[in-house]
Amino acid sequence: MFVKILFVVVTTISAIAYCLAKTPSTNTTTSESTVCVLQAKDSTYVAKVGTRFEYTAEIHGSVGINFYVEYEEGAFKHDYSVKYDNPQAVKVGMCGGDSGKKTLTLTALKKGKHTVKIIHDFRGKTEKEITCQIRIK
Repeated sequence: MFVKILFVVVTTISAIAYCLAKTPSTNTTTSESTVCVLQAKDSTYVAKVGTRFEYTAEIHGSVGINFYVEYEEGAFKHDYSVKYDNPQAVKVGMCGGDSGKKTLTLTALKKGKHTVKIIHDFRGKTEKEITCQIRIK
């Protein structure tokens, strides 16, 4: 079990390091990888058409903790998945059992400069807004 966890951690760190090749003078992340992890802060990225951008954060729907994304129509294809902390509780409809992590995946479809906003809200009120400037070449 420990070896498996260690492998996952090392693999994840390696993928992030590969994706996050920083340019010190501009603080822009350039991705030559097919997957780029979006940071939980305002950031700038340069990538190719077809690159997948992923963002993961904690959610708890019944409490009102969630996030959503805004971007220019046609610039990205978007999908998401949720990994619940207690999947059995969700299955049986247990109140409060819907905490987990939501992963947003955006696939770049069109060249150009695009703005992606990730908005975290709590019971319908904006708690935090992250702005990602993404240039697709």
